[in-house]
Amino acid sequence: MPFDGAESPRILVLGKLDAAIEFLDDEKRWCKGSLLNLAGQMCLLGALRRVEAEEELKPLILNAAREVTGRRFRSIEKFNDHAKTTHATVLAVLHRTRLGIESGRYAIDRTARHTALHRLWRGLRARLQPVG
Repeated sequence: MPFDGAESPRILVLGKLDAAIEFLDDEKRWCKGSLLNLAGQMCLLGALRRVEAEEELKPLILNAAREVTGRRFRSIEKFNDHAKTTHATVLAVLHRTRLGIESGRYAIDRTARHTALHRLWRGLRARLQPVG
């Protein structure tokens, strides 16, 4: 049975992306310099974490940010907090990401969460090993 139903990775990631877009669609809910501030505003990374999509969407959003801005960013935070990044830029990047996923131009990395956990485990294991 093909894996193309409501539980397919693409459909799930698009749902999470749509939730982040819906949250950040109102400029009054977006901010720079803070995951979540006292006014309840969130940066892009905060919104991705809120919808539990950071690992899946991070590489796709950074790719879209490069396409939209012509700049390469090392992190979601650097993009969100850049002096030239505006609310409109963030939304343009999110919509570009959505189009990329829909068209199949951006591939969903189903192992992103597993890979991140594996890197964390390797780092912890390296710290616990005796030196010498």
